[in-house]
Amino acid sequence: MKSIVVYFSYDESTRALAEAMASSIDADLLRLVPAGEFSRTYYHHVENPEQIETTPGYDPDKEHIWGSES
Repeated sequence: MKSIVVYFSYDESTRALAEAMASSIDADLLRLVPAGEFSRTYYHHVENPEQIETTPGYDPDKEHIWGSES
């Protein structure tokens, strides 16, 4: 069974919402990407967790990871 990974761009006002959404679907990992780093909000399930790293403008130093990749 594959992990559920959720990508969600956020600012402080939406961070709690993103965490609640991930928790409600039993996501194994929620990757929170600061708002403004991308032209649109990412909120999707992916089979390849590395997919977002290939997105133009991605900066791993500005990402917060919640949960684990187990």
